[in-house]
Amino acid sequence: MKVDIISGFLGAGKTTLLIKLLSEIFSGERVVVIENEFGEVGIDGAILKEYTMNVKELYSGCICCSVVGDFVEALHGIIVDYKPERILIEPSGVAKLSDIKKACGKSKFSMDMDLNMIFTVVDATKYEVHNRNFGEFFRDQIKHANTLLLTRVEKLSEEELNDLVEELKKKNTSANIISQPLDQLKSEDIVHIGENYELPKGKIRAVLNSKSTSANDAFEKWERRTSKCFNKNEINQILVKIDEGFGGNILRAKGCFKTYSDEWIQFNYVSKEFKIQNMTPQKEGQIYIVGNNLKNDVLEDLFGC
Repeated sequence: MKVDIISGFLGAGKTTLLIKLLSEIFSGERVVVIENEFGEVGIDGAILKEYTMNVKELYSGCICCSVVGDFVEALHGIIVDYKPERILIEPSGVAKLSDIKKACGKSKFSMDMDLNMIFTVVDATKYEVHNRNFGEFFRDQIKHANTLLLTRVEKLSEEELNDLVEELKKKNTSANIISQPLDQLKSEDIVHIGENYELPKGKIRAVLNSKSTSANDAFEKWERRTSKCFNKNEINQILVKIDEGFGGNILRAKGCFKTYSDEWIQFNYVSKEFKIQNMTPQKEGQIYIVGNNLKNDVLEDLFGC
């Protein structure tokens, strides 16, 4: 049974890659997705269920921190109930990849699992700021990946991209690096590269935990469930204010809402970049924000909830 991990810092494009693989190449396999959110609300899980119904969501912390027991229990249940050919794990964006690998080794079924593709998705436009401000978490994800997949590379010059690739090679001397735009890549090629990592993969082995800073200590979250309606223009105005610094140092924000015309929209925000689009109807509106020095009262006023 193959176990694949799609890691990456907040907003790098993990879910986009996962959707591409689910829709283009894994649709014929018995696949289960484990979706881990740092907060108590899950937005990406609802989106992923449009591509596979077998989505197990873990909330309220990282697999490597407060929900490691839930993760191991979820693995047990998935293996017994679904007998999948492949398990796809999308950890929280603030998780340490090294600890995710350790958590996999805690399962009593670990000897039956092949720790297969280990991706870290890197936003090429935000490498410097993430490396500078969140080094311990960001560098851990790069160091422990078998394959580094760069997103938003089309926004870099050829020289900038080559410099970034060379920098990443210093951080992880053995990883495969994919630096083509994601929409120009075939899923078959991505999987071929991911599964043909040059070092022996072997079986998953448990590793003793080492003490380090946890995501719960380093990051703050603000989240709400809401029945309030918004239109795209109202959400756009809120995101502009967030990007101007209202609400604190916000690294990642996403949400979904019903509109006044009973349609549903979702938004995704990373620093200096956001997108609002339609989505399938949901049970309730949700907002999820991660960052530092968050101003909860300002966020309450911005979203009115």
